[in-house]
Amino acid sequence: MRWLNEAIHPLVRREINVFLKRARKKSGVVVVEAPLLLEAGWAGDFDAAVVVAAGPKAVARRRRPQFDAAQARQRSRFQWPLKKKIAQCDFVIDNGADKRQTYIQVKRLFDSLRKGATVRRHSSRKGVTPRL
Repeated sequence: MRWLNEAIHPLVRREINVFLKRARKKSGVVVVEAPLLLEAGWAGDFDAAVVVAAGPKAVARRRRPQFDAAQARQRSRFQWPLKKKIAQCDFVIDNGADKRQTYIQVKRLFDSLRKGATVRRHSSRKGVTPRL
């Protein structure tokens, strides 16, 4: 897996940079969805890092149909535990409830960032993560 990440991450990062350069010309807020953003050590390169969190029961309900349970467990072994992600991010969106509640949280965050809200990077926050 390390070999694969070392081969793929530079290509992914280059594409993200190209995307950001184009998107910033059109919008004040740009979202990059990167499943291993924290694990790759890239969070500090962005204005804010957001984790979408859901408990194990919610995750099990939303399992991707292309993966069986064993495949899902294998894939999750390469990800940080949720608590570690939450400690390293700037915002947490709780996706454990219904879609409406998740939408409200996402809209609140987007509106706040669009208005120019400043984000204190996680290194100075001592594990306090604003929840939306």
